[in-house]
Amino acid sequence: MIVNNSSQAIYVQGETHYPDTLYFGHYSGMTSNPEIFKVQSNSSSSKPLQRRDCYEDIFNYGVEIPSGVLMVYIFDAGVLESTPWSTVVNDYMVLKRFDLSLRNLQKMDWTITYP
Repeated sequence: MIVNNSSQAIYVQGETHYPDTLYFGHYSGMTSNPEIFKVQSNSSSSKPLQRRDCYEDIFNYGVEIPSGVLMVYIFDAGVLESTPWSTVVNDYMVLKRFDLSLRNLQKMDWTITYP
């Protein structure tokens, strides 16, 4: 679950290529799927990081997350909707990045809160 306690809408993207913190640049389609990746201000959504498989299996088998770290990127919706993706990537226009292990997620009761 993503909880957005801010006064602005955000986009959320999960990435498994840790420690490559720029790999998110391959995913430019968030704004074309706001019903999945966008979380409105002062609301919550489970859609951005929803998976068919359970995260315990994804972490434990080590295939999808070989480093054991899931990176969760938070972007300002207004910026993503008005700025070319190449600029977002080149200027690293990320509001916040969470680097989370399975243990972190369990301790957080599977809830990532921004800010």
